[in-house]
Amino acid sequence: MYNRYFQFIVGYGLYSLAAAGSMVALPLLVTQRFGMGNELITSLLLRLLPRVVCAPLLGAIVVQRGGKFTIIITTIGLTIGTVALPHVTHYRAFQGLNVCMSILHMSAITALLALRAHIIPPGKNFIANARFAMVERLANIAAPTLISVLLYFCSILYAFCVVGVFFLLTTLVVWTTKIHVSTAPTNTTAPTMNTSYIGLLGLLREKPVLWTMFLPALGFGLIEGAKYSCLLFSTVHIFHNAESQYTSLLTAYGLGALIGSWIAPTAIAWMGPQVSTSTIYLWISLLESIVMASLAWIPTFSGAIIMLGAAGIPEAIVSVCFFTTLQRNLAPQQEGLFYALTFPLFNTAIILGTACSRLYTTSWLGLRQFWLLIIGLNILTILPLLFTTNKRNEQRTPHRL
Repeated sequence: MYNRYFQFIVGYGLYSLAAAGSMVALPLLVTQRFGMGNELITSLLLRLLPRVVCAPLLGAIVVQRGGKFTIIITTIGLTIGTVALPHVTHYRAFQGLNVCMSILHMSAITALLALRAHIIPPGKNFIANARFAMVERLANIAAPTLISVLLYFCSILYAFCVVGVFFLLTTLVVWTTKIHVSTAPTNTTAPTMNTSYIGLLGLLREKPVLWTMFLPALGFGLIEGAKYSCLLFSTVHIFHNAESQYTSLLTAYGLGALIGSWIAPTAIAWMGPQVSTSTIYLWISLLESIVMASLAWIPTFSGAIIMLGAAGIPEAIVSVCFFTTLQRNLAPQQEGLFYALTFPLFNTAIILGTACSRLYTTSWLGLRQFWLLIIGLNILTILPLLFTTNKRNEQRTPHRL
């Protein structure tokens, strides 16, 4: 049990490193080749849009074909696409490959998250989810640093090749991991589980606490969508640094999140078993939003690094609460369906956040106003739930670390 658990964590970490590296390198490649502006925003949008359109199909594939098979096939495709992307010079062909990689990424991450429920040892949800969060945050730190080093000593071409190698290593690790997924129904409705959005609505109606998890995640998606372009614009237009230095801001955010994932089990236990993880999730989400909003008044590059590091700490605690609450309230097969159908909606929020960047590029809003608008929308998804959530919505169990 524990050997395959730690082996799966390694595979998850490799995939997280590859995915983060790809997302960091993509804006730099687009900026070098096609310019900074609408081309950059279009590339980020096309990396996200197909994940929404293909959601029901991806949910059916993960449920019917199995997570391990899906991960192996998609990571092989991502390896090929990542290595090929910097060699494509025609704009439409570039965006076509970008779309294909988006679909593969959505399939892979959905399958990885669905398999977590089968890998985590019984009764170890908090510690296991904290470890997954820590590995993911380590990847978010290492990816910008690695891309910066490769750009300094080599070129963007080599950066994409290295990212492709990490996708390939993910394939090998998952392939050799023994994952036994029970095919027996987990409850009476499992054999006829609907893999469309009707099935998702059924889950939300059956377990109202899922709304508490889902709606703030949409608000966070807006921030996530705006973050990459906003940090890149800030680096160049406000701090007057080279474009590649925006990776330092991402590294600081990842370092804060690493610290947050380290202290998450202790922090949640300190709040006491009488406080539900859904309530903790909402309060810490609000704290993160407030810290992120303060970036609008930071005039220096070093100050932005400090505040992003501070913002990363609550982000990791929120992630641990999110996955632990889902694992407590959903059977593994239901969890896979939830990820497959809500992540595209989460990506829709990321698309909206990314598209809102045009408010700045077209001079409708200044950068500060644009960022405060995004944070304000995020807070609007949290406050109503914070004051109306009934803690009985969650299946209450003591915090088990």
